[in-house]
Amino acid sequence: MYLQRALNTTNFSGMRLQPILTKYIILIILTALNYDYAISQDYNEVILNDVTLDLTLSTNLNTLQKGKLKNLISRFYFIPHTDSRQDVISIDYYSIPKADSIDALKSKYYWKDLHDNYAVWYNSKINTSFKQYPIENSPFPVIHIPDSFKNYVSFDDIIDQNRRIKELTLSLIKDETELFPAVFNIGKWIYENIKYVKVGYEIVEKASVVYKTRFGDCDELSILFLSMLRIANIPSRLILGVAKGNTKFDFHAWVEVYFDNIGWVPFDATFGQFGYIDQGHIKLKQHYTNTGIFLHAWEYYTYYGNVEIKADILPKISAKITNLEKNNICPIEINIHPYKSEIGINAYLPAVVTSWNRTPYYVSNKLFIREIEGIDIIGGTQFLLDYAPFEKKKVKLLLKMKNTKNTKFKYSSSLMATDQFGTEDSTSITFHPWGKRLSIEHANAILDSLSWTPPVQVF
Repeated sequence: MYLQRALNTTNFSGMRLQPILTKYIILIILTALNYDYAISQDYNEVILNDVTLDLTLSTNLNTLQKGKLKNLISRFYFIPHTDSRQDVISIDYYSIPKADSIDALKSKYYWKDLHDNYAVWYNSKINTSFKQYPIENSPFPVIHIPDSFKNYVSFDDIIDQNRRIKELTLSLIKDETELFPAVFNIGKWIYENIKYVKVGYEIVEKASVVYKTRFGDCDELSILFLSMLRIANIPSRLILGVAKGNTKFDFHAWVEVYFDNIGWVPFDATFGQFGYIDQGHIKLKQHYTNTGIFLHAWEYYTYYGNVEIKADILPKISAKITNLEKNNICPIEINIHPYKSEIGINAYLPAVVTSWNRTPYYVSNKLFIREIEGIDIIGGTQFLLDYAPFEKKKVKLLLKMKNTKNTKFKYSSSLMATDQFGTEDSTSITFHPWGKRLSIEHANAILDSLSWTPPVQVF
């Protein structure tokens, strides 16, 4: 048996097979993904609701030069499977010309005759729901790695390392004794320091290149994430699937980390979702390295003559959300506490935004402060936070009017905070000529004294 492999054939336009003595040829195409979608999301759609969607993947094979085949086999390797957060309701396979037989368990199509063109696709219906993984504690560093997990802490030509990546990784985790915050610290650094740039599917850059250039697609962000996790001896693997951006679904990559007594937990450094992924993610394939991901493959027996087959490098994706059901997931409580509701025109107004993890598990969250026209918000407007069970976090802000030339009129508005799960709080604030005047030094001193005690309740 002769095995011919085309690995990372990103400039692939066709493959010509010369006559050979052996009769069995397997051709496998592996390629990087082309992630062409906005990484911002409509949180009201994919996070606040459980989702039902129809997903179709399709591809084409074209015969450029004919020979004679005993058998042609086409196979999909990107297939959704049911797990704890996604339920595959149905999956149906189709082809033109109609395949002589289909093996649904292996996603394989079989033809006895050679045709000019082949079109193959599957339609699937999938439910996704929010899953909070029950991470209560998981000691770090990870001491014992089973032999069966050695590949998940290993390096290769793509998931590589160097001195600078290692030094950075160790500095991010040096004070951590729990696995979740250690993984979060690494993912947060990537989310905040590696710029998402669509660079195409021609090549997947290795981790050391991504660290140096500080940009890449979601596959590059995931490759660097894997490198840093494995420097920390944290078992991790690459996940490929589809995800919904602001306008459409497209291919996407993220990472899963292994937690004892829980299993594999998702962390997406592109979307800043750590310890969960939103309901717009559909998982299709997993492997410990990039070069182990098969997008599409076809096999055939040849009798005589040259056969040239041209195939789509990437399957085409069509996905549509058909149903949304409100899930009422609110793991975080948010409260805004201004020092005063009224302050002087030229004063700095101290305010504290508190967020409280109401669950007994580790969780991450994005906190957003709405920008107010005419007012500077000192301290930031977006915060990526991680929480231990029942932990409270406090964000300190100073507010000041931008234009204080006209001091005869008062200015009223609302300070609003919301989070990634749709929880929000707001309060009225007013700047007026007769209000108390606070210098920035006095305001900062007040910020340090503002506090809040969360109510006693269980999520």
